[in-house]
Amino acid sequence: MQERVPAISTIYLTGVFRVESPDGKDITPKSKVRSALLAVLASSPNQSVSRTRLQTLFWGNSSAKQASGSLRSALFKLRDDFSSVNDRAIETYTNHVSLQAKYWKIVKDPNLGEFLEGLDLSLNGTDEFEDWLRDERIALIDTNPRNDIEYEDRSSPLRQGPAYSLGILPTGTDINNHGQFYVSDSVIDSLIGLLTQLSSISIYDLRGATLTPGSLTCPQHEIGSLLLKSVCYNTGKNWVLRLSLIEPHTNRLLKTLKPIILRNKDISVDLSQTAELILETFLSAHGSGIPANLMPWAALSSLFSLSPNAVNNTEVEIDRLLSSEPEPTLATLKIFLQIFKQNEGLTAQKTYDLQDLQIALQQVPITNSLRPLCESLIGYSAHMLCAENDVSEYLLETAFGRAPNLAINLDHLSALHFARGNLKAAVEYHERCMRFSALSSWRYSYDITGAMIAMALGDYRIALRHSNRALMQRPQFIGALRYTMIGFAMNEDQESAHLMKSRITGLRPNYDLASWIEALLRRSDPVFGNNVAITLKQLELI
Repeated sequence: MQERVPAISTIYLTGVFRVESPDGKDITPKSKVRSALLAVLASSPNQSVSRTRLQTLFWGNSSAKQASGSLRSALFKLRDDFSSVNDRAIETYTNHVSLQAKYWKIVKDPNLGEFLEGLDLSLNGTDEFEDWLRDERIALIDTNPRNDIEYEDRSSPLRQGPAYSLGILPTGTDINNHGQFYVSDSVIDSLIGLLTQLSSISIYDLRGATLTPGSLTCPQHEIGSLLLKSVCYNTGKNWVLRLSLIEPHTNRLLKTLKPIILRNKDISVDLSQTAELILETFLSAHGSGIPANLMPWAALSSLFSLSPNAVNNTEVEIDRLLSSEPEPTLATLKIFLQIFKQNEGLTAQKTYDLQDLQIALQQVPITNSLRPLCESLIGYSAHMLCAENDVSEYLLETAFGRAPNLAINLDHLSALHFARGNLKAAVEYHERCMRFSALSSWRYSYDITGAMIAMALGDYRIALRHSNRALMQRPQFIGALRYTMIGFAMNEDQESAHLMKSRITGLRPNYDLASWIEALLRRSDPVFGNNVAITLKQLELI
């Protein structure tokens, strides 16, 4: 008897996600979570994924028991979604879930549009899925497979200059637990995604390679390479991933990073802090100049110091890189730098209008991993330049949707909501920013935002605490001195306020403090701004 030809349904992974029955009808699951779950299965090698991996992707903040139950329920409903077509198209096993290949046709054509367009989830516990989705969208523009050795964004020409690279070694463990390997690998994937949101650093994934001592040869064009070593172990209470940075030539331990507790509800916070610390390690190891593929991270670190020399040197380096080959993320950074200088009372090379900002951002591809950072820089530039707060809020919220843990964007959102008089939102975004930036080298600048919000709330002691904490990190930080001066003034401590002003003028004799205050008040809530202006005039500070 001749075997019956199976009816085949089609899953479209590019463009708007949809599923079509063999007769062409739309049978896409109504639930976005179930659609996302199906998409992960369809995208995976052999269309098979471990239960542990699926639980981490969609219920990362739940206990193991709750996540297991949620997955079981979702799979039951997902199979029911396709019961009218074929009740054997999805098979569930003890440790994994699979699509039966003979019943499915999977379409992943980049010409049809973005990978899983419209399938972003903003639900509690789906941070890992969002990171996976971001990686897949970036990988789609590459002609090489997802598991190629190089993860870097190939649209960036910055590799032509002096560069750094990070090699990801296979995770080691003394315990044969494949479930934990899936989890630890997904954690490393998320860390890679966070690194590429802040820089163009070259990343080489060596986890699928067989390595022996001395078998690694570092890229010749890269002036510094480090290896990320990870070990997964069980403390008896938790599974922990211990990370360290190794020098490849000597195998010398350079830095031990904060251990990451797997399945911890705050794991996204730990990963954000780790990513910034890794980049800071590269930056501090560099002798002079700015490493090309540590942009924009290196440039922003320099800008936020508010040192005129550092800012000018950064501008020279950006101009040099742009002169060799135009690069849209650098062009965006250049605009931010100019408007930043203008806002800080420094001489800018060029002035811009809102249309210039919009054109610059349009040049940055949606698939570029630095796109959320560029959206944040352009969005905040619109706020600084012309108080275009509607445009600013749209761009900052868009960046937040793509990269909800990007600390600099959280700071920008906090400052924007402060300016719009929405102090509740300002506080919420600032608290989130401070959690994700605990190890950031820019944390002092986020403290200044905290000081500004505390002043608006009338809590001048908290405002001074934020300002003084920033001064402890950067004793000559003009930004901290400015807000410390205002804090003392609002706290009716005229002597201390004038002391801060004298320190500002001592560091920057020609600094136009009045213009800065005028710009601050123009962007601020009117009630707060009026109170500050009256107090500063009464105390003869302006």
